Amino acid sequence: MMRDVPLNSATEMAEMFGGDNQDQIDAMIEQVEVALELEMNPTFAHILQTIAISIIMYFIGALIFAAIFKRERPVFVPATPENDVKNPDNEA
Repeated sequence: MMRDVPLNSATEMAEMFGGDNQDQIDAMIEQVEVALELEMNPTFAHILQTIAISIIMYFIGALIFAAIFKRERPVFVPATPENDVKNPDNEA
């Protein structure tokens, strides 16, 4: 049933957009069948590709959150040689 519903909707859409050209309709249905087969039975390479894309997206999201919530030195800390970052004489 999970395969029939998208296939039927793709057939209806192909008939609506394809008009009377049966070869074009058959080509569109063939593409949908190949895509559905790949989706139902993924290969090891496709699983790795999905994981890699997810990792990249999470990394980009983490960079965005880090840029938004970046912590700066509190304003209320007094400037002393121990905690002054801009002091060039600070050797600690």
